[in-house]
Amino acid sequence: MHKILSALSLLLALSAPAWGQQGKPAFLFVGSHHMNNHGRDMFNVDAPDVLAADKQEEMLRVVAALEAYRPTKIMIERDPSDQAEIDAQLRATCAGSRPAGREEYEQLGFRLACGLKIPVVAVNYNALGPIDDAGRIDLGKADPAEWARVQALGADDARRLQELVRTTTVGDVLAYLNSDAKTRETASRHSMLARLRSPTDRVGANWVEYWEGRNLAIFGNIVDHATDGDRVLVIYGYGHGYILRRLAEESALFEVVNTEAFLRDHLQAEPAAVAPDHGARHD
Repeated sequence: MHKILSALSLLLALSAPAWGQQGKPAFLFVGSHHMNNHGRDMFNVDAPDVLAADKQEEMLRVVAALEAYRPTKIMIERDPSDQAEIDAQLRATCAGSRPAGREEYEQLGFRLACGLKIPVVAVNYNALGPIDDAGRIDLGKADPAEWARVQALGADDARRLQELVRTTTVGDVLAYLNSDAKTRETASRHSMLARLRSPTDRVGANWVEYWEGRNLAIFGNIVDHATDGDRVLVIYGYGHGYILRRLAEESALFEVVNTEAFLRDHLQAEPAAVAPDHGARHD
């Protein structure tokens, strides 16, 4: 299997567009559910063990597909203060003294970085920013009926994603999460969240303000580590995709690669049959 994937990767790389090789850097966002089941999101799924043999075969196919992009830097959802730890973990993983963990950025990012001998850069930002009172973004204080409606949509989305991770491949799930339709839907859900109010505050707008600000800071960190000719691969929680992709496009600082089209062209897997989606965002 490894020889087949290596040959496939070479063929794909030879025929791939030369993203970012001249002028401004290229940008490819690959959003994922959190494969290690940390359970910290608003709505969570119970992902199968990605270290199981069948999931590892599926993971190798995704890695082979992403190799066709020929990334030069991988940006991940870890805080910059963790960079020394990330570097040490990556060195140990590449040396074979430490297996890749269940985090999506390790399963995909570390594997790519070891094979291509490229850096993995921590670019996350998770502070409250100007909204320094967590109570002001507590959506549980919103009008109960409106909040219940949002929660129902989120629960429905989680059930749909749960079914996909249970019955389809890793590649199928990533293709779904990075589709243009899913990205647009995520954006629409945040517009709905922004309208939530408590009796005394605009908690929904405050939350979206925090979320947008957080992603602006993340994007700033990405820009800081990208140079002309780079092919940046961003591996992150999929809920960040609609903002980070939009910022990359609107800033005109990057040559943005459409994730749906890229995965469709390079993943060697049958597309999942997905029902129309009406769910809310996951981080």
